[in-house]
Amino acid sequence: MARFRPELRRRLFLLAYALGVAVAILLVPARVTAPARIVFTQAIGPVEHVTFNAAGDAAATAGTLRDAFMRQEQARQLEQELERLRNERLFLRELVLERQRRLRSFEQLKVEGFAFHALSVPVTAYDSSPMHQSITIAAGTRQGVREGLAVCATGAVVGKVIEAGPWRSRARLVTDAASLLSCRVQRTRDLCVLQGTGGVHCSVDWLDRDAAVQQGDVLVTAPMDELVSQRPLIPAGLPVASVTLAEPGGTDPLFQRVTAAPLVNVRRLEVVEVVVPAEGEAP
Repeated sequence: MARFRPELRRRLFLLAYALGVAVAILLVPARVTAPARIVFTQAIGPVEHVTFNAAGDAAATAGTLRDAFMRQEQARQLEQELERLRNERLFLRELVLERQRRLRSFEQLKVEGFAFHALSVPVTAYDSSPMHQSITIAAGTRQGVREGLAVCATGAVVGKVIEAGPWRSRARLVTDAASLLSCRVQRTRDLCVLQGTGGVHCSVDWLDRDAAVQQGDVLVTAPMDELVSQRPLIPAGLPVASVTLAEPGGTDPLFQRVTAAPLVNVRRLEVVEVVVPAEGEAP
């Protein structure tokens, strides 16, 4: 401890000296210390100016950075809002297209002399296997759907109801191999039977060899039950398919070999119309 005492005494002496000088300066009259203060002020003036400018520049830089961050955040929020509006526009566009498809279906579905109403329902499931081509629709007996009713899309028949539950029904498409639909050639009025093949085309059977059928002729419904009843389940005159090939029957001398394609792409159905007879019109 003894060797540190001189150092401690020296520090105390310097502290006392500094305090004494400060007290002396404070006691000196202002007129005596004014020149010294002026010289001191002139000496530290540039330093003060530089310090002030540096502080101002730092504050301006901080404000610029803050503004940049705020603009970046606003831009990000605007991008999110734009993306939301874009997605909403796509949704509304799809909704408008669906409504247009439904309106187009009702516009093209024109049958005279048959009391019915078209029940527009969405397609909920597909069975597109080669052996069974059918669709499931979101309507059943609670809405008046029953077996044997025609199912249309954009004004043309695409199938017939084969099973009807309380809330769901299944319709066999005209391209199904088990599908049979009595039709008539619209231009020549010849009767025939449209049978599915399991592919994209249908065969037209029992068409007389003398029938003047040609490519492009339209087949319309001609239900056989209209021969025994004035109120058939399927109205006559609904378009079904268009003839794609008509040639002699080859080995069969009595009938022609005719194929037809459905007027509607049955593999892309979203909304269909079930043709339901009006009250009191069912057989």
